[in-house]
Amino acid sequence: MLAESLIRLGRPFTEGGLAAEVMLLKATDLTDDRARNFFRHVFVVEIADSGGQRRIHAHPYVAWGHQETLNRKEVFRPDTSRIPGIPFTVPRGNPRQRQGRYPVPVYLVYDEDFNAFAESANNVEKFLTGRLEWTLEAKLSEHEVQEIAEALSARFGSCQRQGREKRLGIIVLADTSYPNSPYTYAATHKPGQCVLTESKLAPGKQLVANLDRLMELVWKAKAEEGAKGGGRIQAGECSVCREKTDVVSLYSQAWPWFSVTWTGPLPMPLGASKPPKLVEGVALCPSCYGALTFGAQVFSSLSQPLPNWVTKELFSPSSSPMGKDRARRGSPPDTVYGGVIVLPVLDGFLEQRKEREDFVAGILRMQGEPGNKQTVRHLATITGFEFVLPEDFQQDIYRLTLLYYSGNPGRGDIHLRATIEDVYPSVATEVDDILQQVAQEAAELRERWRSAPISEFDRQRYSTLPYLLVTAYGAGYLWQALADVLHRRPLSVERFVRNVTYRLQELSHHLPDSLGQIREEVRFYVAFSTFLREFHTRLAIKEDGGMSMRPWQEIQRFLTETPVAELTFDNVDELGFACGHLTRQFSRQYWSHTKTGDQGKDFLTHRVMSFGSSLTPHTLWRRALSRFDEYALKLKMNLPQDFRRRNAVVLMEYARMEEEVKKQQDRFMAAFWAGYALQDLAS
Repeated sequence: MLAESLIRLGRPFTEGGLAAEVMLLKATDLTDDRARNFFRHVFVVEIADSGGQRRIHAHPYVAWGHQETLNRKEVFRPDTSRIPGIPFTVPRGNPRQRQGRYPVPVYLVYDEDFNAFAESANNVEKFLTGRLEWTLEAKLSEHEVQEIAEALSARFGSCQRQGREKRLGIIVLADTSYPNSPYTYAATHKPGQCVLTESKLAPGKQLVANLDRLMELVWKAKAEEGAKGGGRIQAGECSVCREKTDVVSLYSQAWPWFSVTWTGPLPMPLGASKPPKLVEGVALCPSCYGALTFGAQVFSSLSQPLPNWVTKELFSPSSSPMGKDRARRGSPPDTVYGGVIVLPVLDGFLEQRKEREDFVAGILRMQGEPGNKQTVRHLATITGFEFVLPEDFQQDIYRLTLLYYSGNPGRGDIHLRATIEDVYPSVATEVDDILQQVAQEAAELRERWRSAPISEFDRQRYSTLPYLLVTAYGAGYLWQALADVLHRRPLSVERFVRNVTYRLQELSHHLPDSLGQIREEVRFYVAFSTFLREFHTRLAIKEDGGMSMRPWQEIQRFLTETPVAELTFDNVDELGFACGHLTRQFSRQYWSHTKTGDQGKDFLTHRVMSFGSSLTPHTLWRRALSRFDEYALKLKMNLPQDFRRRNAVVLMEYARMEEEVKKQQDRFMAAFWAGYALQDLAS
């Protein structure tokens, strides 16, 4: 199950000896993009015991970070040297309601709270009282909470809104007055500590956080969070490691995929007043629960939304070019996210400390952190979202799992669209190599047609596998096709050809104005044919016919350079290509001989597609190829003798293969349009 994979992903971190500072940053939401603006307003309340008397001081709010420009946009960058001292999880669902368990009194404050807190100390007191009940390290009396509320209300009153930007903040109650507190004073902080602020109650000292102690409390709080779904004390068995110990349920705020808020689908005994404890389904020991929490945070950091242009393709019709164009120009659809999990095939591989450390370093590299100089492979071409695979993970002792989902993860609203497991890294890298070849061919073809370099976006489209698959097969077949590629199963040629033919058929009714769009469809047909040919040759486990047509350059040379006596065709695709090639060649001459002023007549629309009829192989044979001599005689066109002979051979080959053509009309017509559009590039 997915939870077990996340536990396996997180365990090397929890057992790998990472520094507490790094663990806190990774196991919580401190570095989440949703959290960064909370650090603009940090309200630290210092609590100390002085000679048996507890003293309280509320510091003015301070920004823990600075503004910087990122992609031409001003963003707030938190100070990562300070933030490990105030761990928190960004709430899901209604963020202003208390949620989960708080390891220490660190609470997020939203814009609506700023006004309410400045208006009345009672509002601050209610806010704090509710959350302190769910906080592990909270040893404050009712009177002290009232005193803190009054001091904070004054501080919030001095915090004015800047422009229209919503205010976000953090309240930190740093209580140094009891033994083993995670907060203390120090003249200079030591390794394993981080400075929150200069102390006002202990002049000359700094208020610091002990990070090891904080990490202990974070794990404890998360275990208690899981206990909300049920738990057993010394009477349970972990569903993953089978250890008999204290166990809690799978429920976790860090993993919104199992943040159960609606109990409808869960079985409930008839007449029971409460739903059953989730621990009865899946129970985790403290070690596995901590690994689950960490693995969930790692997975979240490796999940990215698919770019809007990819998502629009997912929701566009596969058989209509006009429909695809409207979808591309329309408003962005629902966001689709992609995530990846990398794990070794055998758990025993990570039992050694060195292997665990290397694995952790590789995952950190995937998260964008600097590492050693080993090369990485960018695999956004395969997944559709940004994803790098370090060199060490490109070995087949590892497997990749890809997940695609939509909804609102921040609210625990997850709609799983696809799970693709057991992907060999070597297969992914080989597919990436094929995609680079496909993109290069598509780029060269467009450059030859337009005599200008293509855009980087165009190159990106043709090197992105989800775009190619959804355009070839349609959204309904995308995830299965993606899984087939990554599991080396053969792909359907017929469905791809059928969709291309439908789009070309629609565009043909708008000739000659649609010739540019027909070329684009032909470019996709050529590019994806290359992908199919290379994939079935180099990777597919079992050949399934594949593309029987050779590369278009070879066919074109074959048509123009092979002696007429040796001209013959082995399949419907190449026969269709030849028909298109000859038809376009005749059309150019026809346009020239029917020209009035600067404009001539398009042969297909004028002579073949009469009254808006659709093109079929039989129509082309009856109204086009078999009547070239008749049209030429009427217009006094001087057809080259070589053209007449090659056309005669094609007519005879059509007669010989007519039954095959009837069975494979889509393949014939797709190849026809390829030959028609590419004839312009014949040398």
